[in-house]
Amino acid sequence: MVASRSYIRDGAEIYRNSFAIIRAEADLQRFTGRAEKVAVRIIHASGMVEIAEEIGMSPDFAERAVVALQNGAPILCDTQMVAHGITRSRLPAANQVACTIGDAAVRLGLDVLGPTSASATFMPRLEHVQLCHPDDRRRFAELGVAASIQPIHLREDAPGARRDWGDRAESAGYTWRSLLDAGATVALGQDAPLEPLDPWPGIALAVLRRDPTWGADAAPFGPGEAITLEAALRASTVGPWQTLRDPLGGRLVPGSLADVVVLPSMPDEALLRTAEFERIRPRLVLVGGETAFER
Repeated sequence: MVASRSYIRDGAEIYRNSFAIIRAEADLQRFTGRAEKVAVRIIHASGMVEIAEEIGMSPDFAERAVVALQNGAPILCDTQMVAHGITRSRLPAANQVACTIGDAAVRLGLDVLGPTSASATFMPRLEHVQLCHPDDRRRFAELGVAASIQPIHLREDAPGARRDWGDRAESAGYTWRSLLDAGATVALGQDAPLEPLDPWPGIALAVLRRDPTWGADAAPFGPGEAITLEAALRASTVGPWQTLRDPLGGRLVPGSLADVVVLPSMPDEALLRTAEFERIRPRLVLVGGETAFER
């Protein structure tokens, strides 16, 4: 016979108990006021009190976020799970909630961010842009919205994209060359810590549209959307600074930060053919003009 157990079934009581446990066990001394409430919610959602030390917020983040929501700012999410987890009834101005994954969501994100992009301190950006309708590619440049892309995602996404999206997978998916050709600001990154910090496997995917883990005979994914190595390096260095509206960032010009990576040479043909860019390692790294690494 299985012994019956008593569970708390009232939602409000669950919250009260959870928040009390968190405040008793987590180190929240760094947070006050609304920031403390945000931290408690993050810990409640994850179920891990130990992540308190990993939470970082600018001093006025919580207050500014409240004002922005009261003024009707939209909420942009990069997963459907997060978008569906937001309690709409608690939003102060019937704020729009949008997930920017999928072509319809990309269009919605452009519609939301475009009208105020010129007045924003930093260039608004859409994350991932994994599926983008041809009509929307030019709109990134027209509206002044950046495409923040992590090419390494294609390594795991390719089989599922081909299965779930059919013909659209390679014609409308991961359209990096089309975005660049349309004049979009493209900023490449790694999505660390969810993906490894090493940029080279992602750069290899941007250039070759295939990954060594697929096997030697695997066909490239949408080869027409491959970009040149020069374009990939530029999008990895200059692109992110463009989203900060910094005309000098990522460049080797007078007045720019002396953040420099010196490579042994351009990748040779064998390296390009095998897509084993992870073998590339710098000979010299300067940060702010100071040597951070040398071999």
